[in-house]
Amino acid sequence: MNTKITVLMTAYNAERYLEAALDSVLAQTMTDFELLVIDDASCDATPSILNEYAGRDGRLRIIRNETNLGPYPSANRGLSEAVAPIIARLDADDICEPSRLAAQLAYLDTHPRCLLVGSGYRSIDTEGNTRFVKPNPMDPQTAAFVARLRMPMVHPSFCFRAALPDGEPVRYDENVPIAGDYALATTLAATGEIAALDAILVNYRMHADNISNTRLDRQRHYAHRIASAAVAQHYPVEIALDLQALIDVYYRRSRPSAASLSQAVRGLDAASDAENNAPRAIRERAAGILAEAFIGGSSAKFPMAAGLVLHAPRYVPPLLRRFAQTRGWLVHPSMHEA
Repeated sequence: MNTKITVLMTAYNAERYLEAALDSVLAQTMTDFELLVIDDASCDATPSILNEYAGRDGRLRIIRNETNLGPYPSANRGLSEAVAPIIARLDADDICEPSRLAAQLAYLDTHPRCLLVGSGYRSIDTEGNTRFVKPNPMDPQTAAFVARLRMPMVHPSFCFRAALPDGEPVRYDENVPIAGDYALATTLAATGEIAALDAILVNYRMHADNISNTRLDRQRHYAHRIASAAVAQHYPVEIALDLQALIDVYYRRSRPSAASLSQAVRGLDAASDAENNAPRAIRERAAGILAEAFIGGSSAKFPMAAGLVLHAPRYVPPLLRRFAQTRGWLVHPSMHEA
């Protein structure tokens, strides 16, 4: 029987959380997969934990780097060694829900144009306690729109085809040392379709060593560059210039102002209008990104909120719906709802 999915994990000094991550993969409801772990020259108990698990379950395969390469070169080494046509990513400190692989494989099997499918997630702390739950359903049109402006889904939920439609192997861009997962998402969105399922399929662990805590400014730097390139590639110059004002504020490259808010709204209006039969979800996502950039990133939250109401009244109702959805007060629309 051919292996359907390679679950690819990179691990560096991951002893604290590694067993929970391995257990969650090996307990999947579907069993036809390989678990490929690239040990990035760990110097703690990671190698012994991996060897113990490999002795118990033949689906686990270990490749050890002789020197520490970093997450994306290690992931690319794993991609070159993977045997399956579908790759599911998981970090060594995160946890899969038991039905994750079955759900994502079923979607890719029935949507041949889709290159990447993700999901919602449960944020957990160092002890595994729930911090919050974030559903993230997106149809392909909405996911492509979001990916031009920001990371569309968390990396540990990525499940993607190992090759592009032309047969070229999928790889991370090693010239992007941080936010390479976002770069990969934009590449796949520009080449085919991407989407996110309704279900919560991963538990995403937040702790002091997360990049979003240790190297946030560098992460924003590279994400800003990726979003700028995606917008410039997809939209005419005049729309891209207006959206650049949004991107600059969102990634904290410039301060929110009434002028940049007006420009960002003009760009979002044009970008949304350019979507044929745009689903309501696009308007809600656009409103959420706008508010996160200009209200969440501003020390003058009330004046910017008032400015948003004044300059972007059409975004207020979808913003309220989006806020209610993220708080669990309102059910998210189906990923197929227009």
